[in-house]
Amino acid sequence: MIVTESYWQAGALETYRDRYGWPAVYSPSRGYGYFGTPPDTASAVHYVGGQADELRKHFDAVTEVGRADSRLGYQGATRDVTIWWCERPVRPWSQLWPEIRHL
Repeated sequence: MIVTESYWQAGALETYRDRYGWPAVYSPSRGYGYFGTPPDTASAVHYVGGQADELRKHFDAVTEVGRADSRLGYQGATRDVTIWWCERPVRPWSQLWPEIRHL
């Protein structure tokens, strides 16, 4: 499963999801956060964007696994974006999602 900090990132990944066989994409950003909540059974996710200190409030383990950068993009959305592997949410997604959803 993939969770993105920005709805821009989620939309881009969703566009290519079928072509590359990627898992479901979720984002707590803006209206995208209302498209669906990750299943409570999801115990680990690739999280695109965000900051380690914030993610550690919501996951027991947070590890940087990569970076994405597009020189033509926007800082924090498509430029210099960290990709994290986040494991063991501290609460079920159904409880966590309303807390991390943002505008």
